[in-house]
Amino acid sequence: MQNAKLRAVSEILDALDQNYRLLWAARDASGRQVDPPSQIDGGVISERQHALNWITGFEDAPWGDVDVPS
Repeated sequence: MQNAKLRAVSEILDALDQNYRLLWAARDASGRQVDPPSQIDGGVISERQHALNWITGFEDAPWGDVDVPS
């Protein structure tokens, strides 16, 4: 904890953007009933999106109410 450092806003936004794209790739594959590209795990990506949405204050919602829109 003593060596912990805040991430740059740009780094967090880049992670949010990348994860959002992966989430939609997983959802698209699921909708077409095909395997997602590069073995993307939609459940993991969705949970990561939830965390990133919370970190960035999406809809100013508390952790339990953060949305991951579909």
